[in-house]
Amino acid sequence: MNMTFSKKQIDCGARRVFLLCVLAYTAIYVGRKNLSVCLSAMISEGFIDKVTGGAAGTAFLVVYAVGQFISGLISDRVSPSFMITVGLLGAGAANISMAFNRFSSIVPVIWCICGIFCSMLWSAVIKCIAQWLPPERVERAGVNLSVTVPLGSVITYLIATLSLRFSGWRTVFLICGSVCIAAAIVFIVSANRMTGYIEYISKNCGESVETSDIAASYTNSMGAGLFSLIFSFEMLLIIAAVMCNGVLKDGLDLWTPTFISEYFEVSASFTALLMSLIPLLNVAGAYLSEFFYSKMHLDEISVTALMYGIAMLCFVPICIFTAIGVTGAFFRWISIILLAFIMMATTGANTMLMTFIPLRYKRIGKVSSISGMLNAFSYAGASCSGISVGLISEYGGWSVTILSFAVISLLGVVISLVCIRFWRRKMSKL
Repeated sequence: MNMTFSKKQIDCGARRVFLLCVLAYTAIYVGRKNLSVCLSAMISEGFIDKVTGGAAGTAFLVVYAVGQFISGLISDRVSPSFMITVGLLGAGAANISMAFNRFSSIVPVIWCICGIFCSMLWSAVIKCIAQWLPPERVERAGVNLSVTVPLGSVITYLIATLSLRFSGWRTVFLICGSVCIAAAIVFIVSANRMTGYIEYISKNCGESVETSDIAASYTNSMGAGLFSLIFSFEMLLIIAAVMCNGVLKDGLDLWTPTFISEYFEVSASFTALLMSLIPLLNVAGAYLSEFFYSKMHLDEISVTALMYGIAMLCFVPICIFTAIGVTGAFFRWISIILLAFIMMATTGANTMLMTFIPLRYKRIGKVSSISGMLNAFSYAGASCSGISVGLISEYGGWSVTILSFAVISLLGVVISLVCIRFWRRKMSKL
């Protein structure tokens, strides 16, 4: 049966689809963010040590990176509703299992399983955005979808703040797992009620012939297969910059609460409250990088170099504080503010590397391939940071740990500056 929809109905359906996507990815972020928030409490309670905590973070990131590739392939063959629902249910079950787990040795195993299910969401959500929205809404929805990360972070930190204060870290995992399961139920029920709209939009919003022709022409003239794109010199430099970003962004997400709690000797609940405010600056970081990109007419790599430079400069005072061992209230708040700006800068670099650069390949039909590949390398870098930062902080102290972050920021600046000339040459061909 042929169905037609008015513009008002399409607009209403598009809003509902976008809100469902926001719900799904926010919920999965709640289900994956909580380990870093609870790590300090789990260590201080004696349930795990830093190495085990780092191993759990590393296990998650490794399977998440590999899962990005696999889930992307599966998502092309099955319904995105299936991928999103299974991912949310699985992540929720893993979180609830952590809440009732009494064996520290299997913490990395449980969190590894959680990573598998969490990796099912991103490619499926992007497929929903691409197939279930009118073409004129796709780009704006993709940009606005970035709010899910700080939103999920804030929700997680607020849950943790209350739970750690009045109950314990196990309650955090129990509540976050329940959030994922509830989101899965809401998503699948709502998507099933929108079947008519989804079928109508999917049939009327296919890939344009023009884009396919350009992709074929570019591939024939320049050999732009994914393999050749990955091993081009500018892409290898971009991959290196992405891995630096993965180490910084996820390393800071995982270990900043522990650093603040241990070094400045404040409670886990106080740290969680502080961290609930910091993700709001991540949104500012994304818009700041977009400002430099659009208003100051800088290219993606130049903005990335600038963001890395800001992070490096902010690390310098913290390096000095930890080197001389000052821990007073003044230095604590200065460090917290600087860490907020560092997180803002790393998010800005992430926006350029993970969103804007893949969009450059739209004309040759490689946006999803480049995005998935860069995302996997980002989490490959992040997986290196989990256990390595745990080992460095355990045996070298926080001064060495902060210094290592500063060195990686400097490396990001150098790589980006080297890449600028090659990237501009590449842009002229895209």
